[in-house]
Amino acid sequence: MRPHWPTEGCETRSGSSIDHVSDAAGADTRGEALARYNPHGLPVVREKKRPHRAARWLVVDEDHEIVRAVSMFRGSNGWLVDGVEECSG
Repeated sequence: MRPHWPTEGCETRSGSSIDHVSDAAGADTRGEALARYNPHGLPVVREKKRPHRAARWLVVDEDHEIVRAVSMFRGSNGWLVDGVEECSG
């Protein structure tokens, strides 16, 4: 089953963009960078890169509903999260 946003209670999604200074210290691995945004250790599914959108990591629950979508990149000093999207209403 493909991950999907909840069909109810997710009419609005909020997104945040995170800027980092050029020498920001990142995590050693993608998993470490993502851990802060997945405190309950839910499964994570990688969403492929699409036109005008970088690849994202989708934190999903047991019903394959997306709890949070996280984008990140590998900087010169490790992995840094640069965007988070989640249901806000």
